[in-house]
Amino acid sequence: MNVSRFAPPPRGLLWFALLSLLLCTLAAGPSAHAQTQQSLTKPVPTARMYWHFFSYQHYLDMLALKYEAAGKDAAGLRNSLQKQLNFSDAEFAPVRTSCDHLAAEVQELSNEAKSHPSETAVFDETRDQEIQTEINNLTNELSPANKAALDALVVRLFTPRQPAHKGVQQ
Repeated sequence: MNVSRFAPPPRGLLWFALLSLLLCTLAAGPSAHAQTQQSLTKPVPTARMYWHFFSYQHYLDMLALKYEAAGKDAAGLRNSLQKQLNFSDAEFAPVRTSCDHLAAEVQELSNEAKSHPSETAVFDETRDQEIQTEINNLTNELSPANKAALDALVVRLFTPRQPAHKGVQQ
């Protein structure tokens, strides 16, 4: 008797596997979709949006320094967010100070977190406190109108947008 090593599975087992796969897919489908929708509608903490703003401005300042070192004009890079806010150099100076200070603080925290990976949550909390401290400093240093303009820009630039789905009218 010649028995093949790779005999096909019994027909009943194949149908059982396909039915199980279908049921698992159907069971996970709606909850996975609901979970995705929930993550899209969950509000982003203000400190997190400001962190992205501070990081972006710091990145633009560092990039501008590289361009200037190469003899190129980098004013457009350095001042792009400032121009969107219609702030003078003096009005935007506290923002730049906060960006530089926070970049140094977060770099130091990141270095510490790398050497203590089990304490990442503690470092994340400390980082969020540092960000909130800089937001509070800006609240004290900027006029109420300028702080409101800065808040509006941060929200506009760094609030996640829900993607438009094909076939769904908005």
